[in-house]
Amino acid sequence: MQRKMRIGIVGAGLMGRWHAHAARQAGASVVAIADPDLERAQRLASPLGAVAVKTVGDLFQASNIAALHICTPTHTHVQITRDALRHGAHVFIEKPLAANEDETKALLVEAERASKLICPAHQYAFQRSVNKILMRMSEAGALTSIELKFFSAGAAACDADTYAAIAGDILPHSLSILHRLFPAQPLAALEWRIDCTINGEWELGATIEKTRIRILIGLLSRPTTAFLTICGTHGAFEADLFHDYVLWRGGTVSRSAKIAQPFVRSAGHLAAAAYNLAYRGFRNEPAYPGLRTLISKFYEACASGGAAPISNQQIIDAARVRDRFIAAETADGQLPTIPQSIGSQYREGGL
Repeated sequence: MQRKMRIGIVGAGLMGRWHAHAARQAGASVVAIADPDLERAQRLASPLGAVAVKTVGDLFQASNIAALHICTPTHTHVQITRDALRHGAHVFIEKPLAANEDETKALLVEAERASKLICPAHQYAFQRSVNKILMRMSEAGALTSIELKFFSAGAAACDADTYAAIAGDILPHSLSILHRLFPAQPLAALEWRIDCTINGEWELGATIEKTRIRILIGLLSRPTTAFLTICGTHGAFEADLFHDYVLWRGGTVSRSAKIAQPFVRSAGHLAAAAYNLAYRGFRNEPAYPGLRTLISKFYEACASGGAAPISNQQIIDAARVRDRFIAAETADGQLPTIPQSIGSQYREGGL
């Protein structure tokens, strides 16, 4: 019988709780929780039978773990990751992996030297809806356009000067999905167009193999949304990424099809949403679909010595595009650090 992987979690906020839930569903044993707020660490650790401590150093002193989940603000990732590697642990990190490409590359080099894996939490790319699209992609015919739309309420309590930082944290989700759709295409090699009509609303555009790519990130637009639409010459896929289901819309052209379209589409959404709700209830997956799948793949790679589910090349590529976005949206190419109080509110927003 294979022994359960022993893991620790740094950061006992919302994402720390969901990482703990997904880790246990993936078959791991959560043995230690670290958070500067010891009471919060204890609230998460107690029902898990885990040790609660205040620092990363205390966590490694208290427990022998194989992998560490980092669920803390971005500016803390580098030091915590280095501490984990020094103690011989693999590292699973909330996105973005680091503040910029240089830091990202440095951590990947250090992980390779330590013979350990690092993986960012780009869970949207590993949802069932995305997998279904990949299996049926040829049905769409020649691809004409792809739109990724992420409208988040995570900035509701934040100052306007942090909007670009928050958008930069959301952007990797779209990039990771594009990496799965076009695994051989370096996204940083594309000519990205970046538009910001008002602070808090962005549109990024590029072209891949004659397919138009459009990424919308909105911190002011409502309702909150995470959608993927892929259009081709034979039809379109529409994926609701918040809820993890996908609809296929055939490209038949006729008067009757046009009349029936809104009814067929509405019925399809209702049926898919109902089935999805029941399925996720059965799987005990109330939130963050795709996270358990990605974590499971990461644990399998750690145990087998195989490759991480997200390659180093893809991680660096996403960091490079994010850096380009930051440079375009700030005067000095540097984003302000999101204060911890605001950062926790942002992470409570779910994106």
